[in-house]
Formats: sequence, C-alpha cells, structure tokens
Amino acid sequence: MPLTVSAAADPGARLVNWSLTPDVATGEGDRVEILSYGENSIEMVATVDATLDVTFGVADLTLVLHFENAQITELRFGLQDAATDAFDAGIDVIAPDDTGATLAAARLVGASLQSRASEALVHDFREPGGAKRFHLQIDLPDGAPVTEMTWDFSDLEDFREIFLQRQIDERPVAAPIDMKTGGALEINESSVYEIAYAPPASFELDLAAGWNLVSSPVMPLVDLAAVSDDDGLEIWHWDPATVGFRKSSYVNAETGYWVHVDSAESPTVTGVYANGTMHLTAGWQLIGTVGAAVSGLDKPAWYWDPATATFTLHEIDQPLVPGRGYWVWTPADVVIQLPR
Repeated sequence: MPLTVSAAADPGARLVNWSLTPDVATGEGDRVEILSYGENSIEMVATVDATLDVTFGVADLTLVLHFENAQITELRFGLQDAATDAFDAGIDVIAPDDTGATLAAARLVGASLQSRASEALVHDFREPGGAKRFHLQIDLPDGAPVTEMTWDFSDLEDFREIFLQRQIDERPVAAPIDMKTGGALEINESSVYEIAYAPPASFELDLAAGWNLVSSPVMPLVDLAAVSDDDGLEIWHWDPATVGFRKSSYVNAETGYWVHVDSAESPTVTGVYANGTMHLTAGWQLIGTVGAAVSGLDKPAWYWDPATATFTLHEIDQPLVPGRGYWVWTPADVVIQLPR
C-alpha cells in the first residue's frame, strides 16, 4: 500500500514541497499518495500504509539580513506565491549604485550564472517549492571597516535547512553556518556566499582501508572527523593555485579528497545537497559530482579503485558516481554543471 496523508483542515491549500498524486488542492480528510518531499525520495517508505497529520507550509516567507558598516543596511529574500525564480518587477528590487563610500557593498545577485554579473538586488524572492539558493556578494574596499552581518531565523520552523556557505569559484569552502542557530558573522574581506534553503540530505561515504579518492554531494554541517571512528583518518585536497596537495580538516561538496583510514568504514555526512555548479581553472582539478550525471562533464576523468590500487579512466558517456573523486584536466577556465 502507498503511504497516504490525511491533510490538515485548510481547504484549498496544497501540501508545500510534497510531490504527490493527485496534485490538486487538498482539504480535511483528503487522502493523497506522496511521491517525494523536496529533493528527498521516499522510496524507503513507499510500501508503508500510514496516516499522517500534515502542517501546511507557509508559501510567503521573508528573511532579513542586517549589516553594520555597510552602504546598504538591510537585504530581504525569501518566497512569494507571485514570484518566479527569475527577476520579477514589482517583487524583486534592484540595488542602488555603489555610493563610493569606504564601506562594504552587500548585494543579492541573480539566481543564474548568466545574471549574477549584472543583477544586483536588495530584495530577491522566489516561487515556493523545491530547494532554493540565494547568492550574496559582499565587496569590501581597501580601508573599509569590518562589516557585521546579523540575522534571526530561530523561528523558522519547517522541514528545510538554511545554510550560509562561503564559495570560491562556485565551490563551497570550509564549514557552512546553520542560520537557524547562528546569528552573526564578521566579514573582513570581499566574499561570496550561497544561502541554501533546502530539504535535509545525507550521504554515506564508502571508505576502504588505506587511501580513498572520494567526494560528497552534500554540504555537511560537521567535519568528517566528527562522524568517523578511525584514528588513522587523514584528509588531503589538491590546490590548483600552488599545484600541490594540502592537508584538510573538512570534506565539502564538489571537491575530490584523498582520505586515509586504517579500517574500512562508512561514515554518514548530513547537510544539504550542493548545486553541482563548479568553476574550474585551467590545469588539473580534483572534483566530485552531486548527481549521477551522464552529461555536463565532456572531458576525460580518472578515478581511484581502492580494491586494485589503480586509476581507471571514466568514459565520457557513462554516469558519474556520487561519492567518487575524479581527476580532471582542462586547458582553459570553464564552468561545469553536475547537478542531481
């Protein structure tokens, strides 16, 4: 029997974020078959017969970032029923021009790669449903004081996480900030951040004893060392700027890592899925995929087989495997997309 839902008393509403059959307005006592929640498959409960109480999600949501020592002191973003994921005149608001003051310039930038260079906003709203990613750019001119960004999302009670993730070249670096618990950040240099408002996700890393070339499709909230039981854990990543390896303390999404463990284990990392967009600089890169993409990576790649301790060529027409790290070489800078 399929999993079913007894909807709460809110006639005419929809079950926000649920993919369901029939996809119609629901009311008290209606029964619908759930197919998925956001990005999370529910195949593991597809044979369970159950009735659930459902709290209807709030379609309109406004979140506010506050800034000190900045040209603009407030940015607003969130969800609106009347919005789309593109720019909406009358809903989204274009940022004023830089005043030239020696203060930080904070802007929300467009949802797509194509629009980010030209679309600077102080209000950025999207249509409800699915994972949403907002992009924050902070330019700190020479001589500007440190700016502090504050927020209060502690009352945000829903099924989604909201992470603030710094990015370099479209790839996450260091640990994200859980914006439901943290509320302040000092910014002392120009930075780009992604605000991921998305369903929670988890991924199990398959580590054989010895060296493994791995990646994670998930931006994890905690370090791999926190979920690994292995005393011999070592993590290294490739730095294309110095053309050498550097010891890491964190395994983040979209990057390949050499990980050593003394004994085989399968630690689980939890967080939210990354978006799979990466900017690769010319030369060798260690990357990871978010989804089992067949297209998107039109270049030869090599992965490590710990069973044979050898590299294997990945065929371009074959799916990439989440969890593997891949060596990729590109003759010029390029943006690739390997989403779920």
